[in-house]
Amino acid sequence: MSFLSVYPLVRKFKAIIVQSALITATLQTQITLKGVQLRGGTLGTGTPQKESVSGCDPATRTIEAFGALDHPSSAVEVPAAIRAQLPEGATVRKIMNTKLAPAGEQVVLFDASRDDLEPLPRVAVVVGRTPMRTLDSFSGYGFTHYLSACEFSLSPVRTAVAVAYSTAGDGSGTYFAILGWDSGDYRKLFEVEISQGRMVLQPGQLSVWESLGTGECVWCPSLYRVTRYRWTGTQFVNTETRKLPNPLDPGEVSETPLVISNNSQAE
Repeated sequence: MSFLSVYPLVRKFKAIIVQSALITATLQTQITLKGVQLRGGTLGTGTPQKESVSGCDPATRTIEAFGALDHPSSAVEVPAAIRAQLPEGATVRKIMNTKLAPAGEQVVLFDASRDDLEPLPRVAVVVGRTPMRTLDSFSGYGFTHYLSACEFSLSPVRTAVAVAYSTAGDGSGTYFAILGWDSGDYRKLFEVEISQGRMVLQPGQLSVWESLGTGECVWCPSLYRVTRYRWTGTQFVNTETRKLPNPLDPGEVSETPLVISNNSQAE
């Protein structure tokens, strides 16, 4: 029997196992993290609260026996002119009316495949009546799933779009990319793939939160490193890196992968 003939059965079997383990895994997670749940509160000194999220669609994430399970947002209504240019079977996750370039555009985030394990997320740009342009790969190194996207202020006269994806088989990886208008074209201005991360977006700068994996298990509380970058007008440069003093819950941090803050002192 070939692998291709067995593969659908393996996926179905895995789904059954995940469902049967859901209650047990939830109880185990609550016991393991008892006393350190941070829902609705701060995540340590200088950390933005979840209530500070603005302009980003948060991911819905549960931690189960096989790792993080991300529940993608429902498919959005797609104009016929855009649908006609998408690959057959594509699922659109978000359409954003942005103004990265002076004339403005629509940023379309979609999955090119209906495969649950490898949905092949893509980013495309539509300008007026010109054909849709799919940009270079905006995804991590495998098992990549869309989480969130939002527009933020790059400078007093420019904006950019931040996109977040989960990666790795257990969802423990986080891939971030920044799309902007530069030198007369749409370009990827920044990208990073880290573990159980968060990106805090501020006018002209951003901070990347990365788990250092110091917990007793993959999803147990871990120390975090925060790296701050500043936009120089042509690129993001590293201006500060520091380790946070207290362990954080990786599930809580990565559950809200993109945060917008207008406070220049916040991280």
